[in-house]
Amino acid sequence: MSYSGEFEGGIVVDGTVRSHGVAVWMSDVNLSLKEPGRSRFDIIFNPFNVSMILTQQRARMEEGLYFDFKGHRLGGISEGPLGHPGDGEYHTWDIIAFRTEVSYVPEGIKVDISGQTTSGIDGFDAGKKLPPKKFEAQFTIPTERFVEFFQLKEYVHTYLMSEFRKLFPPTPG
Repeated sequence: MSYSGEFEGGIVVDGTVRSHGVAVWMSDVNLSLKEPGRSRFDIIFNPFNVSMILTQQRARMEEGLYFDFKGHRLGGISEGPLGHPGDGEYHTWDIIAFRTEVSYVPEGIKVDISGQTTSGIDGFDAGKKLPPKKFEAQFTIPTERFVEFFQLKEYVHTYLMSEFRKLFPPTPG
């Protein structure tokens, strides 16, 4: 199964804002974050699974979810194409660590991801090393987009929203 959508949020790399808004694509094993529109910049996390964001257990909603990964090749960052679009030159970096923090808020599910890479490989000269990168990304999946993004069946959505309402009761008024 795959999930995709564009959400409010942003991507920051080495202290520089890369985007206001985040294009999100998720499969059973990967998460991809890009600048909205025709992006030349992509962060891919592997391993990643929808259960790292979505839970139906109220106690886990209250606590939030977080995961820390450290290792070799936990995904990567690519930037390109750099030259003529058909040439296929990309700068690339391997991700060596990332942390996800997921909070359930009245508006929806807030996802924060931060991490770091190894030195990169220059797309024009494979012998040239590029400096490592530190990155942060944040996006919020609004409650009204749960069905569309997570492809929820009606009974699952009904249950999820009932747990959400218990956690965040509507304010009278």
